[in-house]
Amino acid sequence: METDLKPEQLDLVEMIYSCGKNLLVIVNEILDFSKLDSGKLELSYDPFDVIALGDDIIDLFALKAQNKGLDFSLMLPYQYKSLLIGDVGRIRQIFVNLVGNAIKFTENGSIHVAIEIDTTDPAKSLLKGKVVDTGVGIAPEYQARLFKAFTQVDSSFNRRFGGTGLGLVICKRLCQAMGGDVGVQSALGEGSTFQFTIPLRSTDSPVPLAPVDPELKEMNIVILSGCKNLKPLFESLGLKLTLTTSPQALFQLVRQKRIDLVIISSAFANIFEIGEKIIDISRATKRKPILVGLIKYSERKLLSKLRKANFFGHLLQPAKRSHTLAMLKRVHAYWRENRKAGNLQLETPIVPREQYRIMVVDDNFNNLEFAAMLLKKFGYNAVTASSGKECLDLLETLDYDMILMDVQMPQMNGLEVARRIREKVRNDRF
Repeated sequence: METDLKPEQLDLVEMIYSCGKNLLVIVNEILDFSKLDSGKLELSYDPFDVIALGDDIIDLFALKAQNKGLDFSLMLPYQYKSLLIGDVGRIRQIFVNLVGNAIKFTENGSIHVAIEIDTTDPAKSLLKGKVVDTGVGIAPEYQARLFKAFTQVDSSFNRRFGGTGLGLVICKRLCQAMGGDVGVQSALGEGSTFQFTIPLRSTDSPVPLAPVDPELKEMNIVILSGCKNLKPLFESLGLKLTLTTSPQALFQLVRQKRIDLVIISSAFANIFEIGEKIIDISRATKRKPILVGLIKYSERKLLSKLRKANFFGHLLQPAKRSHTLAMLKRVHAYWRENRKAGNLQLETPIVPREQYRIMVVDDNFNNLEFAAMLLKKFGYNAVTASSGKECLDLLETLDYDMILMDVQMPQMNGLEVARRIREKVRNDRF
């Protein structure tokens, strides 16, 4: 779809793609409904991390909502750090239906998703899910029909938005199958709030997370943003944080004391001017904080501008815990290497993408070609290798910045190749 097709060809491909997606949704919903209706649905009870579930929701819907011009936010129980036991796949499916509907029926405004864990009852934990939208809303007289099979509020909705009328009834039956329930509060033209509860078993097992380096906890971090979920996320990692919505307050902080990391939201239209001002202040104070841009998933076009404006990196909003930890790890490595040595640069050097050496290793020719094509599309040059041995041979002649490697390969799998690479790194051969 992103190749140089003629306009007519592109229209046809997009039509086929859209119809295929809609057909897949219909088939999956009918299959799920048939299992529920016949009582043959099997639930799986396994330990899961509720924050990872929230990160999945961000992956699935943030870009879709933001591309539609909607504000997409998520509030998660970051203070809850134990594993829960339940069918996370079916819980995710409930969110997929509810959030998908919210985006579909909302033209302007926002989508807010919240997950809470109620531990009032020592025998169980209660997961509370909420999806709030500013969409078309539902009149009270139609709300009783929402959870009936093959039923939609208005026949015109089917013509305008599509769908089978099964999504919400599947949500209700899944909730009930897991001992919970789902309900709605709405008014025509004022949006809707769908809420559900599911009882889960608690565990004493902590979520397996790599510990945050103690040095990170000593860093002074300031975030310029109005986003409410960032503070609890950073505080759950044990980090010191100042949150402000005033650029002037930020400048004053940078002048008054050592600030190690500044995260600036792209919601401020003058994000680059703010970054330049901080650099100017740093030249006078001889204390330069590391700059990170906080951008929407739909604003990836800003990445090259951030690099040129001496931003060290970026964080996508809504912020995922996994992305935040990875970003902080990179920041900490840079901070430790440079600031402790007293040579933190005022300008972060920019390495052009084409100068990075990347190798793709896969025994499947089609996968190699597709990966190389994608990397080239984003401005990177890639060398390909069709086996583990070829990868090791190439590494003997040239250094590489990154290797993207298949795990399941004949003769020498990806794990064995990685082990040999690490051995040679220890022996200073690479």
